[in-house]
Amino acid sequence: MRPWQVRFYDECADSRRPPIGWCILGGRSGVFHAVEGALFDSSSRDSWLEIPGGPKLFTRAWGEDPKAPAVAIIHGLGDHSGRWERVGRTLQSRGFTAYALDLPGHGRSEGRRGHVKSWDDYRNAVTRWIETLRQGDGGRRWALFGHSLGALIALDWSELHPRYVDALVLSAPPFELSLKPATIKVHAARLIGLLWPGFTQGNQIPPSLLSHDPAVVRAHRSDPYVHFRISARLFLEFQAMRRKLAKVSGTHSIPTLLIQGGADPVSSCLGSAQWAKTAKEGIVTYKEYPGLFHEVLNEVDGAAILDEVIVWLKQALSAPRQDGAPASSISTASIQPR
Repeated sequence: MRPWQVRFYDECADSRRPPIGWCILGGRSGVFHAVEGALFDSSSRDSWLEIPGGPKLFTRAWGEDPKAPAVAIIHGLGDHSGRWERVGRTLQSRGFTAYALDLPGHGRSEGRRGHVKSWDDYRNAVTRWIETLRQGDGGRRWALFGHSLGALIALDWSELHPRYVDALVLSAPPFELSLKPATIKVHAARLIGLLWPGFTQGNQIPPSLLSHDPAVVRAHRSDPYVHFRISARLFLEFQAMRRKLAKVSGTHSIPTLLIQGGADPVSSCLGSAQWAKTAKEGIVTYKEYPGLFHEVLNEVDGAAILDEVIVWLKQALSAPRQDGAPASSISTASIQPR
């Protein structure tokens, strides 16, 4: 049974009934979880993060337990942290503290929509964000969760700083694209990237390719914080990084769950399956869902898939650390992108 399908009502702030599974806690929203049997405050704690010399970033957090295992969520191109609200609430209800940020140029964060000067813009943003989150956390367990572009960012960051990541979840990583861009467009992007790196155009990913759920598609189309832009520079950085990371599976050492839609029209399931196949034994767990599109957690059966992810996370974050000791707090000097 899905936690948000439980009919639970409390005294509300007005005469209307809240949606199924919701109640009001002192004027704030809450959820009764059918599996855990607990009422929890589901509101995210929103804040802003200053990046020295960079844009101000909007961040969210679900849960306040400094000892609970933590999951840091990195969204995909054109997306934002608000579209991960259900995932954050569910993780909180299952004993995690969850965090998400709006990447530079996305959502409420500052920055030109769909543009970066270099991939280091993402590295620096994630470094500063995780550094802030981990201050005084007492060595608790950490997982990175990245979707699509965010999967590349999460994998790249974990490869640079494996000591600070205990587990990794990759959703639809674009190691190989389902629809390969025409050669002439790639050459044009290279030329424009040199002459006019900030030139942007549509990313050519319609919302109908994300999920079979009509409600998800409608919400995506009407979401004011979603954008559909990508600059010539970001396209080139994205292409270079996905090709680079497609080759690291043989040396990758962090326990990883890779979830992939079998009919994903954006990230090829063939590329994801090959990446998992060439990984070291016992490191990567690969789950492909036949017929599903790009956002498997936003499909009609997404709740069941999220439950599988949570089961895996609990196992991965309860296993002994590979180095036998918790990582110390991150220092800025120790994690500058190389």
